[in-house]
Amino acid sequence: MSRVGSRRWMPFAFMFCVLSTTMAVPIAQSQPNVQEEYMLSGELGVTKDATEHILETGDAMYFDASVPHSYRRTGRSSCSALVFSVA
Repeated sequence: MSRVGSRRWMPFAFMFCVLSTTMAVPIAQSQPNVQEEYMLSGELGVTKDATEHILETGDAMYFDASVPHSYRRTGRSSCSALVFSVA
């Protein structure tokens, strides 16, 4: 965890792997912060406010993470993203 001014930020790298051919129902989560996600490879579905946003390689998304949201791999192969969480 690092500090930028009076705010704390935590960078993460996530990989969504192909584990089986069946899709699990994503579990909604929320955190008291904001998040920015940058897609390194593949396709990722981010559901927020009952709308799924499809992110592809090179796309980014910034949102209030206190609103319930979930993730799911939407492409045929694994995908990876950098996630920056700022509290």
